[in-house]
Amino acid sequence: MTDEPTTAGTAADRAAARTKPDPKSIDRKARLGMPSHLPPKQDPAIRIHNWDEVSFVFDAETAKAEAQRCIQCPAAPCQKACPVHNDIPGAFWLLENGDLHGGAEVFRETSALPEMCGRLCPQERLCEGHCVVGKNAAPVAIGKLEVFLTETERREGGYVRPTVAASTGKTVAIVGAGPAGIGAAERLAKGGHKVVMYDAWPRAGGLLKYGIPSFKLNKPAVTRKFDDLEAMGIEVVPDTYVGRDIELDALASKFDAVFLAFGAPRDSTLGIPNENAPGMHRATEFLVRGNVPKVELPESLREPLPHAKNV
Repeated sequence: MTDEPTTAGTAADRAAARTKPDPKSIDRKARLGMPSHLPPKQDPAIRIHNWDEVSFVFDAETAKAEAQRCIQCPAAPCQKACPVHNDIPGAFWLLENGDLHGGAEVFRETSALPEMCGRLCPQERLCEGHCVVGKNAAPVAIGKLEVFLTETERREGGYVRPTVAASTGKTVAIVGAGPAGIGAAERLAKGGHKVVMYDAWPRAGGLLKYGIPSFKLNKPAVTRKFDDLEAMGIEVVPDTYVGRDIELDALASKFDAVFLAFGAPRDSTLGIPNENAPGMHRATEFLVRGNVPKVELPESLREPLPHAKNV
């Protein structure tokens, strides 16, 4: 999600008004010499027996220590490299000074999915890949700190769901309940529009629920997001394939607008002989069976894949 107008102005306005550190108070040389930190991971001997997230969340003191490695450079190349331009230095300044909820809200100003983005974005070539600290040492662990802030805010009860403007009387259908659909739905609902999301899978979440393994993204984070959306008045219609169960023209005539957010659901092909031979299975066929319980799978995917000796 990009900057959006609110009663407090745009995210850019709020960032400009946010208290900034005095440049003279930042000992950048000292910060560049600070050791890097990462949250602990599951022991390999344990994680081979489960599909739970590999990385744990930072504890508060270690998170603050890692945030202090940010040298608060005025140019903020990390922010420029971020697709939604999160005010990363601003969030970390609040974190290192003990305002964890304020830091989390900085990420929420520009991102509809900070808990997910902190886990899934390719930070190594975006924000962390442009971190000045990373030129001669490990970059600041931006993604892990984003997860820490937003998960801590929720756990401690500081998270407040977005407010919804007065109804405009306009209705929007969103085809697809994955990341793009979520971002569009939240923004439209905040603007006062009635939103209905349609998704072909039995449960909402799209790629976040069915495509990404649980060891990378825990599914409760996805469920919480849809709890938020439904609390904002957004309706979710799962198990509905637009184009088969309901025609696109029917949606277009029923709603004032239709947003297509079904992503790229087809697996890539190799274009080689025998890639469709017996015993060959697409990645999606395998991943979805490991990602969710059988009851949350379409009927066509509930049968286990046959055991194979060579994989």
